[in-house]
Amino acid sequence: MQGATSTATPQLKSLPKKEKETVKPARPPRLPPSSSDCPIPKKPEKKVDMKPPATVTRSTSLRPRQASDAALKPSGTFNRTPSLPRMRTTASAKAEPEASEPSPDTTRRTPVVSSSQAAEICFDDNEAEIEVLQARLLQWNFINAKATQAFEEQKHQVEAQFKTVYSHIIGLKYELNQSKDMLHSFDSKEKLEKVIATQMNLLNQINSRVEDFKENYLSLAAAAQATSEIMPVSGVFLEDMGLLYQEIRACDTAMQSILNGHEEQITKTTEMAQTIHNLWKNMQEIIAELNECNDLFKELSDIQKVESSHMLESILRA
Repeated sequence: MQGATSTATPQLKSLPKKEKETVKPARPPRLPPSSSDCPIPKKPEKKVDMKPPATVTRSTSLRPRQASDAALKPSGTFNRTPSLPRMRTTASAKAEPEASEPSPDTTRRTPVVSSSQAAEICFDDNEAEIEVLQARLLQWNFINAKATQAFEEQKHQVEAQFKTVYSHIIGLKYELNQSKDMLHSFDSKEKLEKVIATQMNLLNQINSRVEDFKENYLSLAAAAQATSEIMPVSGVFLEDMGLLYQEIRACDTAMQSILNGHEEQITKTTEMAQTIHNLWKNMQEIIAELNECNDLFKELSDIQKVESSHMLESILRA
């Protein structure tokens, strides 16, 4: 009994050891999620195992940059294929220089100009414009000064001629009035012829004075056209011209009365009176022309104001 028990006990002790040894390798080891105990479904494996497009793997021809970039961006599984990185490097290396290099036409048409160079160009243009303006203003002032000087000289000459003519006409009017009153007291034709001859001489002198006055007045208008400044000359002779015309008309009336009173009696006196009458008609025409010239001169001064303002504006704008 004792021997049986002693032999049985070591068997019982050894059995659990064997069971333990056999059980330990039977335990499932800790495996990654891809092991047989935790299988990954097949559908996700198909999604992860995406195959590259046929255009990238099969064809060796290069595509444009957009197609190559879209096709050559692999996911994590594409790193296993050795040909894809090679395709990407060659395609990107050949596609990027084509997009980065500008065309020769664009470089020629749009030259690069710095801000300092542009400022210098603008400054040079402004300096050139200012120099041109200064030269034009100097030239304008020089011409204006010459025209103003000539205008003043003509104005003084016309005023002197006008005063001379006016004084002669006033004297002639006085003489004619005296002769008209004395006609009835003349007893002989000789005295009457002498008086008329004297009056005719005076009229001839006045006629020449009026002709000079007309020429000077026209030269005054011509000088006014050359000047730029507006001189107040349009109204200088307006009132005086009216007085001059009235005086000449009074003289002509006096001569007509002499002619009408003695036309039938005195032949020589009639001829002289007719000559005097023709002279006065000529003077009337001259005075009428001077009045028209005065009106035109007044219009010229108004037009000259507008022209001078336009000329100054054009000079300032240029």
